[in-house]
Amino acid sequence: MFGLFGVPSTRVYLVTTLSALLTPVAGGLAVAVAIAAFTVAVRLLVLPFSYYAMRGQAAQAGCPAGSALRQRYAKQPDRLSASSKRCTRKTARQLAAASRSCSSGRSCP
Repeated sequence: MFGLFGVPSTRVYLVTTLSALLTPVAGGLAVAVAIAAFTVAVRLLVLPFSYYAMRGQAAQAGCPAGSALRQRYAKQPDRLSASSKRCTRKTARQLAAASRSCSSGRSCP
């Protein structure tokens, strides 16, 4: 039985089914092609999440006053949270405007 600790894994069934379908085309390499195809499919499914994570990190990194805000509101966490959110939103809007201008054919900064 395939799986971890005797529990069957859906991924194993997907890959074995895909390799069975690819056997007439790929022959002996069907398992390798099935694993590669499954890996590519999973990466494509996860791609939007990593894109949004990168955008969020860029917005946080673009806020130059982050450490100054932490020092200023060290004993006021609610004000620190509100100020950092405001700064992040402002930076995210600037990033979105820059990406729209780049995609519209104008020169990028």
